[in-house]
Amino acid sequence: MNIQVKRPSFFFGYGTPIALFHNGKKVASLKVQDTQSVTVEAGDRLYVQQSLLASQDYKITATDQMLTIGLNPIFLKYYGLIFLLLLFTAGTPAFWWLLPVIVVMVIVIFVLLRKHFFILKKGER
Repeated sequence: MNIQVKRPSFFFGYGTPIALFHNGKKVASLKVQDTQSVTVEAGDRLYVQQSLLASQDYKITATDQMLTIGLNPIFLKYYGLIFLLLLFTAGTPAFWWLLPVIVVMVIVIFVLLRKHFFILKKGER
């Protein structure tokens, strides 16, 4: 069966394609607002990767027709928090106190949890 995988536009990694892997083998590269069709069987696994950031495996079911790539909502919250911390503390003494906290947050987000950055979810046609 064929399944459509869609990459909507979101701000992160806008200029870089996202690689689509089927059972561990790269089968497509998706640019912003791109949709690719992949031939799969029920039980196969898909995941996406952009540089070091990736999604967990998505196990295909017989009813899947369309998948949409999204950002994990947890990371959007952390990203916003980091941005606000940098914005409101830049140029103040608090910046130097918060810098180690920000560095630890970035390490946790982009290194330790890198395989949870994107999500594949059932989409609409």
